[in-house]
Amino acid sequence: MIAGKTGLGITLAAAVGLFLAGCIGSKMVYPEDWAPLTITGRSTCHNITGKYRAISEPLSYYNRPCTNVGEGWYCRSLPESLIGMKKLVTEDTWVEIKGINGTELRIIVGTKGAIQDKITLSAVANQFECGEDGVVVKIESKFMAGDGAIGINTGFEKSFRKATDGSLVMKETTSGGGVIFLVMPVAGSSTQWWKWEPLER
Repeated sequence: MIAGKTGLGITLAAAVGLFLAGCIGSKMVYPEDWAPLTITGRSTCHNITGKYRAISEPLSYYNRPCTNVGEGWYCRSLPESLIGMKKLVTEDTWVEIKGINGTELRIIVGTKGAIQDKITLSAVANQFECGEDGVVVKIESKFMAGDGAIGINTGFEKSFRKATDGSLVMKETTSGGGVIFLVMPVAGSSTQWWKWEPLER
């Protein structure tokens, strides 16, 4: 389930306002109807180990089930969000996260009893890090151009953290800047929240 989202795409009329304002953005707060996030000490990495459904809860106003999904507006794939796995997942797909010596995360993706994929993320190789908001997976900056806009996506960060009901929660933060029609500088940001239910409580 996603609590909120906002895009960086804008119209010409909006661009004028953005130029005057200097920036755009929306920081969506954590949903009040979700279980509270777990809290850990500053020197302790968040524990995200567990076994979870691979498909997030759907947005209710789309009125459609999440039976097959990769990346989407109303559902989100955990394998895609966590390790960039582009395959479609179903309601039978699960993801297990295991911690190894505090420096590695072993990710196992399976459907029913069969394992589909395995990958290990290393903190030493800077594939993830322990942050205040959770276990942080950083995405490289992306250059974007088209429709009269040119710019660079300067920050794309995903932080994973457990809620007290055992769910895995992702805070996805995107920030970027550029110019519209080659004359108007703009900058913007967005925050989204996603949640995957645990298979074992």
